[in-house]
Amino acid sequence: MTTICRKPQPLSSYELMALERVLESFEKLQTRTSHQYSRVRKTERRSLRTQISIFVPTAAQSIIPDSVDHLPKGWCYSLSQGGLGFVSRVEVLPACVHIGWHLPNDEVRWLTGEIVRCRAIPEEEYWDYGFKFHR
Repeated sequence: MTTICRKPQPLSSYELMALERVLESFEKLQTRTSHQYSRVRKTERRSLRTQISIFVPTAAQSIIPDSVDHLPKGWCYSLSQGGLGFVSRVEVLPACVHIGWHLPNDEVRWLTGEIVRCRAIPEEEYWDYGFKFHR
């Protein structure tokens, strides 16, 4: 399914600095641990920074809305064939979710999967997530 959206809203300078700090810390951690975890992982992981939209289906709303403008946002920091890592200011409980991938032509491509890691980032206003693609 493809949805059209407006360009993501810019962050305030404070929000941008906090986000950059969080993403840089994950990038450094990934660099330090890549050799150790590469033996365990089934697919290669790549660093990537892009904004995503998050939709958690509920009994009241199980269909992805036409507009993603009011959906919670996250920022992807790593991608593999099996899933992606992202941060968000919104707590998303482990569940089946849809991740909206913002394309350059203003469309959003939806990926379905589940949250397999959810943890608060100490001293930051962000949560770290692991998202596993459904096959």
